[in-house]
Amino acid sequence: MSDSDSRTLVILKEKGSTARLLNLLRFYMRPEGAPEGPPIFRNRLLRRAIVTKHCVAANDRSFADGRRHATKIILPLNAEDLRLGGRYFLLGQDNYAEVRRELWGDAHEDRSHDEEILGLLEGAPSLDPFLLREVFQRSQVRIDPAFLDLSENDQMEMFNFARSELSALAVALFGDAAADTDMQNKLVRKLLFNDETGQIEPLRLALKLDENNYAEGMFAWKGFLYFKWRYSKLVEEAPDVARGLQQVYATGNLDPEEKSAIRETRDNVSRRLAELTAAIPPFLSAYDNALSQLTEGGDASAFRDFLLDSPRIFLALGERMGVLDHIISVWSFMFPAGKKPMMPGSDLMELLAEFETLLTRFKYATPRSIQPVEDPAQPRAATG
Repeated sequence: MSDSDSRTLVILKEKGSTARLLNLLRFYMRPEGAPEGPPIFRNRLLRRAIVTKHCVAANDRSFADGRRHATKIILPLNAEDLRLGGRYFLLGQDNYAEVRRELWGDAHEDRSHDEEILGLLEGAPSLDPFLLREVFQRSQVRIDPAFLDLSENDQMEMFNFARSELSALAVALFGDAAADTDMQNKLVRKLLFNDETGQIEPLRLALKLDENNYAEGMFAWKGFLYFKWRYSKLVEEAPDVARGLQQVYATGNLDPEEKSAIRETRDNVSRRLAELTAAIPPFLSAYDNALSQLTEGGDASAFRDFLLDSPRIFLALGERMGVLDHIISVWSFMFPAGKKPMMPGSDLMELLAEFETLLTRFKYATPRSIQPVEDPAQPRAATG
C-alpha cells in the first residue's frame, strides 16, 4: 500500500467518509460499538473495510482491459494504528478469483450477498451516503441505516432545499392547493425519503412513463437534487480551498527542484479545481431547464426525455461531484479555517499529486446548451 493510502487511512480515522471514500471501520472504533442492525457486509474483514473510488494509473497492471477507474477495498492491518496501512484489492482485478477464495472460502451464501454489495458500490457514481441508501433500497438490500448516516442537520437542510426546488412542481401537479406547505412537505417526503419507489402517480401518468423507466428516472432525479444541494454547499467552501492552495507552506529542508515541483503541481491543481467547479453547473442547468419546461410551460415531454436520458447524465455528474466533494472535504479537514496551511514538503507533494491525478480524470470543454449530457471522458456510442 502506498504512503498516500496510509495517510488517507489516518485522515479517515478521524473524519469519516467523503464522496469517494466510505469508511466502515469507524463504526467499529466507536465506544458504543457498531450499529446493531444488519451490517453492509457479512464477511468479518469487509465489515471493517474502507472503500474508495480509485483512479487507475497508466502503468497499473491490475486490469487487462485498461480501465481508468476502479473500486478499491482497503483492509487495515491494525485498526488502532492506521499508519501501518493495510491490504487492498480492486474489484475485478486480474486475480480476483484468488481474492474471493481468500476472503470467503466456501461460504457461498455470505459471498453471494457481499459480492452483490460490492457490485452495487462499484456501479454507484459516488459513495455519498444519501445516494448509497438509494442504491441499496432499489436493490432491496436491508442494512441498518446508521451505517449510511446523514446527519439530522444535513437531512433538514436538504429537505428545505428540495421543498424550495419543487414548490412550482407541486402547484403544476396538484393546482393552487399545493401552495399549502403541508402539501409541499408531503411531495418532498414522497420523492426523497419514501422507502418504496417514491412513485407519485399523477407525475408518472403526466410523463407517460412505465414503472421501470419511472423508477430509474426517480433515482436519478433524487441524485440531481442531492448533487445540487451539495454543490450549493461546496461552492461556499471552494474559495477558502483555492486561497489555501496558494498559501500552503511546505516545511522541512527542500532543494530548489522539490520547491519548483510543489509550485507547479499546486498551480496545476488550483487551475483544474477551478475548471471542475465551473464544469458542474451546466449539468445542473440541463436538469433545471427540463424541469422548468414542465412547471412553467406545461411541456411534460421535455422532462420525460430528460428523465429517460438522466441515468447517463447522472453518472457523468456523479463522477465530477465525487472528485470535487472529496478534494474540498479532505483539504478543509486537514486545514480548518483560521489555521495556516502547512505540512512537510514530502507529504504535501503526495497530497497535491493525489489531487492532480483525480482532476486529470476529466477533459473540459465549454458546453453548449444541453451538451454536458455527453461525458467528454466517455463518448456516447453513435446510433444509426
